[in-house]
Amino acid sequence: MYPNPSKEYSKITSNEMIYSVNIFNTIGQKIKSFENINSNEFEINTSNFSNGLYMIVINKTISKKLIIE
Repeated sequence: MYPNPSKEYSKITSNEMIYSVNIFNTIGQKIKSFENINSNEFEINTSNFSNGLYMIVINKTISKKLIIE
């Protein structure tokens, strides 16, 4: 996932198919959800996110931290 930290967007690339991406804030609230992606690349528009730390969950199994500046 790059760039990280992010300001306007963050791109996820994977050797495996990406089916879903869920974004959670630091208290565990789901703030965004994307389903039926069916690609090995996905771009998240982060320009409307508040500054801070987010948890990105890919395909309900892979977790990554994302920092928004």
